This record gives sequence, structure tokens and C-alpha cells, in this order.
Amino acid sequence: MIIIGLMKSIVINIPENSEFINLQNNVYGFEEIDDSNKSQHKYYLNMAGLPHHTNTDIKMTSLDDGTEIILTPSNLSLHSITLHELREYDDVFNYVNRENGYQESYLRGIINPIPLSVSTVAEPYEVLYLDERFYDKREDNLKDDIKRIVTSFMHRWFNYEYMFENRYMPTIYSQILSLISLTILNTRMKNIGTDRASNYDIEDMFKSYNHIDNLIPYIDDETKLWIYLNMPRLARNISKDSTLQDILLHVLKPSGYNLFDIVYSSPEYILTNVNNPLLEPWKIKPNMSLINRDPSVPNDNPEKLSEKEFLTMQANLTNLNKDIVRMESLKSIATSHTNRMKTKSIYITKNISRNVIGFNKSLILLENWIYDVFTGVDLSSRTVDLMEYGPKRLTSNVAVKIMLFLISDMFNLPQLINGFRMENVIVDENISNVPVLPNSRNVGIMDELINI
Repeated sequence: MIIIGLMKSIVINIPENSEFINLQNNVYGFEEIDDSNKSQHKYYLNMAGLPHHTNTDIKMTSLDDGTEIILTPSNLSLHSITLHELREYDDVFNYVNRENGYQESYLRGIINPIPLSVSTVAEPYEVLYLDERFYDKREDNLKDDIKRIVTSFMHRWFNYEYMFENRYMPTIYSQILSLISLTILNTRMKNIGTDRASNYDIEDMFKSYNHIDNLIPYIDDETKLWIYLNMPRLARNISKDSTLQDILLHVLKPSGYNLFDIVYSSPEYILTNVNNPLLEPWKIKPNMSLINRDPSVPNDNPEKLSEKEFLTMQANLTNLNKDIVRMESLKSIATSHTNRMKTKSIYITKNISRNVIGFNKSLILLENWIYDVFTGVDLSSRTVDLMEYGPKRLTSNVAVKIMLFLISDMFNLPQLINGFRMENVIVDENISNVPVLPNSRNVGIMDELINI
């Protein structure tokens, strides 16, 4: 799906396409073309979402408020659900295209406009746009590889006379698309294990190491890439102190965590009586300090920790032998030539600003959406993918009720809407035989409902 989505979004500057359209306009007597002024060419105007004089207005009923609108980039910026449906669902795009005289290039330019200031100065076969949902910025060699393969194909196989026969140009385009798909696959294979790896490959590696992919929502892209590049080395040297230090500097510290060593320290008189056989270790009252492992942080006045607090923290880890652990530690101190001994325990804290209040984004979106629907502000309709039952169009009023029903079903809460049944909604929306979906699928539908 990632490759298909990327292929559908790609925009490449192909000058021969502009020449082909200009030639057709000349043949049919529409205009004389000034080849030197690309900003007047239909190809580049449509790519920018601007009409050529041979285009007609593209109209459709807005899915946001039900009014008829003329599609332009500025209008669609005010109709977010309409824009989402046109981008995501081919049936909506094809319907609008069919109803407006098959102006596909113009319609695609309205949905994803490429400014004239970019397209008219671009090099031949340069990639002008890729959807960032399917493409990572660190894959900086992907655009270059696509440009190289398209340039090689056009120089080797394209013949100018093909533009005089409509049946040849679609064949050229289909060959280019097949080459681009192979190029994307080959480039991403080449990038595996490097700093140009795609998010898919990085997350796949995270899953293969004891499913540490649950860390991904809590780390930034730079930290995620560092773990990806260094994970084999970290796994081979997992018990080394240097490995822990690397994790501190490159993972914990950038994420706002502090890592401390827990150090025993005993009174000075222990050193002077270290060989005294009458010294009873269990009578020693050691102090415990938290020593920050970050070399940039001074430890002149380390935070103190009582022995009871230390043992309480370790209770779940050493619940069967915590007394043995304590005695062994004290014996080590009693027979040591120094009054400090680093334990094998570490302590992690999170930096939290007292002036920051956290809010759940999804909860805020849900609360605002419910308010807009039940006060009549949101009159939109949207397409929701109901898994194996396929995409179904729902009004906002019905969609928000389904969201509340799924929440109550997922968390075993009482019905959030009195007398509401999933079957009632299904009948209202002409969707038959769709049962309440299991919890594992509720999350996907809830994301579809709230993130449009």
C-alpha cells in the first residue's frame, strides 16, 4: 500500500507532455503557443491548479456543508473533508472528473497544486511532488534515482513522432510508471541499514528486536534513526557499561530523561577498621546517593536516597531475596578499601516542567467534533472504511454516534446514547448485515472517524 500510495501521488516534470498538449491545441486551432513562456502552457497551468482558457470550471457539492462549490485550491482549503475525499477515494475523484468533462490533469492540480514558480524552472524529469505520508525526507536519493531512470528511458525510447499519434503516448506513460515502481523498491532495498532507510524498514527492525516498536510514539526521528543504526551493536554488547552510557546520551537524554547510578557510601571509620574481625556489617548504616551519569552534569551535591527507599524500589525485582541482596552489599562495603560502591541498579527520572500542562489531542478533537455535530455546525458527510465491509459514506451525525458506540463497546461502558443501536445506524445508512465489529478493529475505525 505504501508503494501504491506513493505512485498515485508522484508528480514529474515531463516537457514532452507539455509539447504534446500544445501540439493538440495548435492542431485544433485553439491558440498559437509561445514555447518560451511556460507559464502560459496548459500543462503547467493545470499543474498549478489554474485554469487554461480551454478548461471549464469544475463544480461539485461540498461534503462539508452541502453547498455547490467551484473547485480551486483556495476553495478546497476551506472544505477539508471534501479535499480529503478527493485525495483518498478514487470513486469520488472519478465521479467529479466524469461529471466535469474529464479534466483529470486540471483536477489533480487543484487537489495538489505545484506553483508555477517551481514547475516552470524545474529540470526535465525532475520529481516535483511526493506525498510525505509515504515518503521520508531522509530518502533524499529517491527523487534522484527516479529522475535518472526516467531520463534514461526518455532518451533511449522516446520518439518525437509519437506525439502525432494518441495511442503511443499512453504506452510511454505506462512504461515510465512500471520503471518508477521498480526504482522505488530497488532504492529502498539499497537504503536498508543506512541513514536513508524508510520508516517502514525502521519500524520493521524495531518489531524484530523484542517488539520495542512500542517506544516509537515517545521518541523523535533522530533518536529512532540512531537506535536503528546501532541496534545490532547494542544487542551484542547489552551488558556493557559503555552501552548504557550510549543509550543515555542518544536515547534517554534527548527524550528528557535522566539516568542515575545508585551508589552506596559508608562512614569513614569503616576504612580504618576494614580488617577488624569484630566489625559487624549488619550494623553499618550506609548512605545512598544518586550519581547522574550525564558527564555534563556536576555531581558535587548528589541527591540522597535512604536504604529503605532503595529496597522498596527493588521489591518487585528482588522480592524473594531482598534481604540477601542487602547483606551481600553491606559485606562488600565492610571489606572494601573504599567507602563507595556502585550498585548494579540504575534510577531514571523524567524532566517535567511545572509550567506545562498536557492535553490528549484525540480527546480534544473528539470533544470539539461532538460539540460541532450536536450544535449543528458540522453538517458534513465522510467516507469511513469498515474493514472487510468496505468504505461507506456516513453523515457527521451518524459518524459521531458510531464513535460513541465504539468507545462504549471497547471499554465495556453503559450505552452512551440511550436507545441507540449499531443496527439502527446501519439501516439508516443503507448498509446491511454489518454487525458490531470486535475491539481489535474498533481502533482503526475510530481513527478514520476522528482524523479526517
